[in-house]
Amino acid sequence: MNDYLWETEEELSTNDFTMLDYLDYHMDESWTVLFLDGSYAEVKTDTGLTLSLHASGNGDFKSHKIEFKEL
Repeated sequence: MNDYLWETEEELSTNDFTMLDYLDYHMDESWTVLFLDGSYAEVKTDTGLTLSLHASGNGDFKSHKIEFKEL
């Protein structure tokens, strides 16, 4: 799965805030969060696939990235 990239008008000063922003406003609503620990999460997709998510910045405090890996 490709990385998810987005920008915000406000700065997100930590990767933990980046993860929360992704989960609250960008993640597919049919996915379920199984585990959350700061900038790391595990989710189950609507097709039953389990993914790990890693949140990070993408150059500055207003550019963000989620990396997906199949578990």
